[in-house]
Amino acid sequence: MVTSPTPRDGKSTVAANLGVVLAQGQFRVSILDADLRRPYQHKIFDLPNRNGLTDALIHPDFNLNGSLKPTKVENLSVLTTGDLPPNPAELIGSDKMLSLIRSLRQHTDIVIIDTPPVMAVTDPVALSTRVDGVIVIVRPGVTKLAALLHTIEQLRQVGANILGVVLNDAENKGSRYGQYYRGYYYQYGSYYGASKDDSNGDHHSQRNGLSA
Repeated sequence: MVTSPTPRDGKSTVAANLGVVLAQGQFRVSILDADLRRPYQHKIFDLPNRNGLTDALIHPDFNLNGSLKPTKVENLSVLTTGDLPPNPAELIGSDKMLSLIRSLRQHTDIVIIDTPPVMAVTDPVALSTRVDGVIVIVRPGVTKLAALLHTIEQLRQVGANILGVVLNDAENKGSRYGQYYRGYYYQYGSYYGASKDDSNGDHHSQRNGLSA
């Protein structure tokens, strides 16, 4: 699951980029657009937004095979949202949503779920316990540190498996960038049991190749 603290952090673009990279690595990948308020995956991949997730959760005779839309990228398909429902949180938190995710996993190797921002609605927190892991997207100069910390805390409280934080759209040059990034790292690093000695290791690599 890919989410972010706030709406302008670039989560949908990172989710799409991640799907493309994995598909190019010969994995069969499905991207599920679960943002039933402001969907964006159909725009990124230039797909029609009909017969999508909402239809799958509402209609008992829904055919998943006919709704996974192929993209121009080999091995990559997208399940768009379809029509936006009046009760998105109820649908996302339903048992049928869990069944749909399981069905997608039978069709593909990897399922990437694009969800709304954590600070905006409750959908992603509810869904976070039903997936293998959560990636949180932050954007320097846009994402507030307090919002990031609150997002991490909300996910931790429900027992979500937080895989890491992706620093999106960051320029890796100059002291200003370095100071900004270190400030982020030392503030949230304790959530993963990290120490200051780890600051030049894996967390730095998370920002490479996934920018919007």
